[in-house]
Amino acid sequence: MSEEEIKRDLRKALDNIDEAIYLLREVARSDENYAEVLEDILYHLEEAADLLDSLIAKGVT
Repeated sequence: MSEEEIKRDLRKALDNIDEAIYLLREVARSDENYAEVLEDILYHLEEAADLLDSLIAKGVT
């Protein structure tokens, strides 16, 4: 797999994480029963997104 293909796949993964964060926030806003549980999940997804974004920016050699 070329570096370009890897970056493309990493960006796609980041887009999917961002979409998941958006959807889960919508669920949390609409139902407080889910909000508390989703809080931890959202935190970890946001951390993963930040790390993945850094990885994409730096690249791995």
